[in-house]
Amino acid sequence: MRIQRRDLLLAVLASTLARAEATSRTFVLVPGAWHGAWCFAALETILRAKGHTVHSLTLTGVGDRASQATASVNLSTHIEDVVGFLCTKNLSEVCLLGHSYGGMVITGVAAREPKRISQLIYLDAFVPASGQSMFDLSQPKFVASWKKRAAEGENGFLVPPMLNAKSMGVTDSVQAKQVDAALTPQPIATFEEPVVFDVHSIQSIPSMYIHCTKFGGFGPTAERVKKLGFRVVDIESGHDAMLAVPQVLADAMLG
Repeated sequence: MRIQRRDLLLAVLASTLARAEATSRTFVLVPGAWHGAWCFAALETILRAKGHTVHSLTLTGVGDRASQATASVNLSTHIEDVVGFLCTKNLSEVCLLGHSYGGMVITGVAAREPKRISQLIYLDAFVPASGQSMFDLSQPKFVASWKKRAAEGENGFLVPPMLNAKSMGVTDSVQAKQVDAALTPQPIATFEEPVVFDVHSIQSIPSMYIHCTKFGGFGPTAERVKKLGFRVVDIESGHDAMLAVPQVLADAMLG
């Protein structure tokens, strides 16, 4: 009788673990301009507590990899950063999230490795067509300002952070100070280089767009991609939702 009970308990445990494994997801998080993997720390904690696997990346030449910045670091460099990570770790069924500029990156990654991606999540992000750069998708006055600031810099190719934490929705003063200190300049070629891809290679990948309603920049993008078949979710947040409202963001990602 004891053996039967033990077997029953083992069967229940095995079933529970199997269900947990079936619902667990693998997330790879790609930051926006001037940010590094550090910006996803709170979001990582929440997602992992729910049983998910999470990887946050810092792209070449930014964040704790700022020492690697050169004039030749471009969008292709950042796409290769992510592709290399996916391939080295042999990841599959990946939910790939890109914040802001990171939308450019994940689009290129998905076109390169579509079989590894189960979902694309654009977090208040740029969604390019083939042949477009981030500057192509930005207002001319901002492009001119960013180019001017880079040209005036010490080395001529780094764009300093052009938004601060407060403007990106981080309202806590202590946190905002920490965020501003962590932002680093980014090589301008990452904004200038277009992403070129076969649209058919990514059309079958389910795509979600999370629109941060307290930031004015990406409302038109959200409306555009809705017409393309993206699932659009609005959240009440500034641009840096992963810092300002990580729980709200996690709920939207998992919903």
